[in-house]
Amino acid sequence: MAESKCALYLAAGKPSRFLAPLVKYWGDAKIADINSGSIRQSAIDLYPNAKNSTRNRQVIVPTLAVINHCAELGHCSPLRMKRFKVDTKIKKPVTLEWINAFRAAAERPDIGALALFMFATGARVSEARCPMGRHCTYEQWVLIRQTKLGNERRAHIPAQLLVALANLPATEIPSPSPTPQQEIRGLVLSPPPALNRSRSTVAATASLQRSTTKGSGSKR
Repeated sequence: MAESKCALYLAAGKPSRFLAPLVKYWGDAKIADINSGSIRQSAIDLYPNAKNSTRNRQVIVPTLAVINHCAELGHCSPLRMKRFKVDTKIKKPVTLEWINAFRAAAERPDIGALALFMFATGARVSEARCPMGRHCTYEQWVLIRQTKLGNERRAHIPAQLLVALANLPATEIPSPSPTPQQEIRGLVLSPPPALNRSRSTVAATASLQRSTTKGSGSKR
């Protein structure tokens, strides 16, 4: 998948997410010579220890997007292929009682507020990092940018979450052009892996069974 073909894709205003590893992997390969078998193998080569859902999202979907965009421009034929099989597992959702016990065990109030935010809004940890400052009215709703889907949605903020956020210390977000909204409350700067580790530590301390906030709060 030549870099020039990706450039055509990006020039059309398409997303660049996940493309860098693909460009490096394919090098100067002609896009017309890339087939479903080689794409599947590229996913395995690039992400040998990843789940099939990750391989689909980070390799197959963006690769097909570039190829089919080029097909629309007449550079190659369109391509369709099967994704890796993904097993759907039903995870036990947390309850408000679980969240309250978690918050009571958390030494950092921002970690407790994060858990409540995710529970109340249905946000993923990566989605919960920034909207509290830049898109939150602190009254009724918050704008959540869905990281995996690239969409936006509004989520209602219940009174308990509003109080938890209002009681957090203010944090300044570095920005080339600061705005009043960038004085935010809550944890927004820690990367998702660090936040996940913090949540796991608190849950273990409180002897809480590992559960998920997915399925809680507002619909994704």
